[in-house]
This record gives sequence, C-alpha cells and structure tokens, in this order.
Amino acid sequence: FTRPTRAVSTTFLYNPMLPLLRISIVVVSLFIGGCASTKISIPSFGVLPCNGTAGCAWDDIFLVHERYDHVMGCTVISPDPYGGPGLAPDPRYVALVKRAAAANLPVVGIMDPYSIEPFNLTLVLETIDKYYSFYPGLAGIFLYTFDNICEEIPIRYQIIWDHIHTRQKDPIVVINLGPLATECFMNVSTIILTYQYEIDNYMTYSPAPWMKNYPPERFWNTIANVPESKLETVVERAKELGVGHVFVTSYDMFDNYQHLPAYFDKEAQMVSN
Repeated sequence: FTRPTRAVSTTFLYNPMLPLLRISIVVVSLFIGGCASTKISIPSFGVLPCNGTAGCAWDDIFLVHERYDHVMGCTVISPDPYGGPGLAPDPRYVALVKRAAAANLPVVGIMDPYSIEPFNLTLVLETIDKYYSFYPGLAGIFLYTFDNICEEIPIRYQIIWDHIHTRQKDPIVVINLGPLATECFMNVSTIILTYQYEIDNYMTYSPAPWMKNYPPERFWNTIANVPESKLETVVERAKELGVGHVFVTSYDMFDNYQHLPAYFDKEAQMVSN
C-alpha cells in the first residue's frame, strides 16, 4: 500500500512531532480451522462506506460475498483519508464493521509500525487497543511492514501477537512481508501477504520452498494492471502457487485500490470455482 504524503494527521492523539502512523481497517474471512479454499482479499482502503447511493463498491462486495458462498476474504477501508482511527469512533465505519460481522465477513485493523520512527512498540499496542475500543466486532490486526530478518525483529511481533491475543480469542493477524518473506514470521501471524505488484512479474514469481509446508489460507497475493483477457490465467496461477487469498484488478498500483475492476463479479465466480 502507498504511504500517505501528509506529514501529520489531526485525527491522532500522538506527539505531532512523530511521523504519521498509517492505519486503515481491513476485512478478513476466517480460514483457521476451515477448508483450504481460495478467497478474494481486497486492499481497497480508498473505498468509503455506502451512504445509500447507487453504485457503492461496498454493496457490490457484500453482494458478491453472498452470491458466491462467502467468497470474500480481506477488504481494506480507511476511516481517515490519511489513515488512522481518529479521535473517536467514526459512525460510518462502526456501522460497516457491524454489517460485515453480521455477514460473516470479519474486520481487522491495519497499521504500519514503522510510520513512527523508531519502531515505537508502546504506541503500536495503544493503537491496537484503540481499534478494539472504537470498532466492536474487530477480528484482528494487519501489520504493514517488510521486515524479513529472522533475528531480533520477530521478538517485537511476538509481543504484538501476544497483546492481540489478550484482546481477543483466536484473532486474525496479517503481516505484509512481500516476496522475500521468511518462515520465522509464520509463528506470529495467521496470514502473510507475499506478493503485491503488477502482472508483469507474477507469471514468473515463485514462492519460497518453505511455503509449501503450509496451507493456502496462510498466504495472500494482490496482482494489479491485469486486463480481463488475462484474468483467468492470473487466478489459476494464484491457485497453482498455493495462495488462499487473492485479488486481481485491472487498475495499476497508483490507483491505491480505490476501485473495483469492472470484471469483479466474474473474478469472484472464477475464484469460487
């Protein structure tokens, strides 16, 4: 995900001298203990909640989720244009989280621990607490980071993992590590995002050998700039790679996942098959 360009957000209680802690909300389906099927996971943090007008992307997401037997996995939304939970709960997103929970579409909050330099563990844990306080029904946390070193760094995530478990039983913990993901993070996550680029490199992308030791629901890929003529090929490629969460879009990475592709319903049908 692209980091916001604004230096300070007025929706934060943190020290204004600190860089912005980028946060959004993500919706994630529960796979742990379930069957190993492929789901659509959308990082669409630029899509606002519906306000009753026609053509709302969230209405399409819920419709597809119901039509294709709970095909939806993750969907990212942002309460503040620059990220963040705000000074108080946003009623629009409170209602959206409630609606998602009723539809068996669990919601988790996404944050970038390195937006505050240096990595401020105290503020990270406080932000996690805010999410659970502001948005009842939250199902876990998404950590946007590219840490891949199996030395001291995973200790931080173990603390975060343990803290999340004090707030919720069996939470979903997603970590964005990219294609250089290392196996040590599997112990502090339930889902790892391993590919988030355009189609050019995806057909030759090869997961690390150790990933074959885990079920598909532990991995997530997003592939951008895919024309409809190549949609089926990319979806099948994701399944061949053993990926349980996938999102294919016709937009490029600069769209920041603000829109659903015109072929979204068709994609859902392919993924559900």
